[in-house]
Amino acid sequence: MNRGHWTRASWILLGLLLVACTAPQQQQVAANPTTVASATPTPTPTHTPTLANTTPSATAPSVTATATPVPATLAPTPTVVPEPTRELLAFVPVDGGGGEVVNLRNDNPFKEGRNITLPGIAQYEVTEPVVFHDQIVFQVEVWDKNVGTRDGEGIQHVEFVIRDGEQVVHERIERHAGYCVFGGGEPDCAVWTFSEHAKKWPSGHPVREGVRYDVSAIIVADSGETADWMWSFKVDLPW
Repeated sequence: MNRGHWTRASWILLGLLLVACTAPQQQQVAANPTTVASATPTPTPTHTPTLANTTPSATAPSVTATATPVPATLAPTPTVVPEPTRELLAFVPVDGGGGEVVNLRNDNPFKEGRNITLPGIAQYEVTEPVVFHDQIVFQVEVWDKNVGTRDGEGIQHVEFVIRDGEQVVHERIERHAGYCVFGGGEPDCAVWTFSEHAKKWPSGHPVREGVRYDVSAIIVADSGETADWMWSFKVDLPW
């Protein structure tokens, strides 16, 4: 046999041997398909981590946070309560007859409760003698201490007499407390204004500047006791 025939025969023989060896393996694989599945490697998915993109997207809407202003809490405004208006009252001690009668008096600390009250005038404005200008007003506060301690208790009436020398320029009898020289007193005294009455007294007598006017306040009690409170003033008109 030549070299060419040998080689061909050798290849044929080798092929038969391979067939014989492969057949049992194919039968084994057919009988156990799991082996084939397990023998085939499962590809492991490759995970590529995605890095966070720190650059904002050009198409993404820009959101601007707007802070809502919180109103400041203000301290409550203190309520200012005005002080009550204090009524101006001045007092003038009196002289004259009847001073020995101690039952007819008031509780003001001037001349042991014997005094004239000047509404609308501060005590520091009181001079000796008292000087009135365009307006004049005064009153008597008095009670009988054997009867009570309020103005008018135990009092029948108070008679006012204003004299310019020997001439009477005004007189009036008051039977109700507060005993005002020109009336009123419930609650305020009437005020006499010279500029509204042609510079005259209620009697029609002209007022005279610089003249000393004398006043008598004659107090008559229900008991019959009397007291005469006397004092003086001047008038200085502002024109």
